[in-house]
Amino acid sequence: MFKKTKTHKNRIFTEQLYYKYENMIFKIALDILRDKHLAEDATQETAYKIMKYCDRVKAFNSDEERNYIAAIARNTAINSYNKHNKIIIESFVDSKECSDVSVSSNPDEYVITNESVDIIIDELKRLGEKYSEPLMMHRLYKYTVKEISEILGVPERTIKHRIKRGTEKLKAKLKKDDKNEQ
Repeated sequence: MFKKTKTHKNRIFTEQLYYKYENMIFKIALDILRDKHLAEDATQETAYKIMKYCDRVKAFNSDEERNYIAAIARNTAINSYNKHNKIIIESFVDSKECSDVSVSSNPDEYVITNESVDIIIDELKRLGEKYSEPLMMHRLYKYTVKEISEILGVPERTIKHRIKRGTEKLKAKLKKDDKNEQ
């Protein structure tokens, strides 16, 4: 894994960093991904990124170094989570079971079809990460507000507000699109 580093000193430094923070990286990834194998993959991807940005890390003191590596691990795990769940959503959408699934979890009953799932996903993406990420984590992936807060490093109150605001924006956009179609 560490063969591609530019110099022998960089290789040694990268290996030391990786082994120093390996358990922390794995724990962060496991907390986010909730799957040992995906967490191992995210840990390896984080190691690659440490190697890639080795020169940046050298400039930090130990607290900054730890925080920087934790941020890389968190972002890598979140990206992996999003990519993995996008595959699950796409496979769900592609399955024949999805074609006429009725959902009545709220008073406004919707029939979810392949087309409506695509519309919802597109609208979620347009909300921007600030609202879409906590909203998807809460509604789609069933994370608690507390878990989302810990993963994103944002206060719980802020997460609640973003979920509420994101839901309002999504509903308004979907109602607007629905009116435009009629």
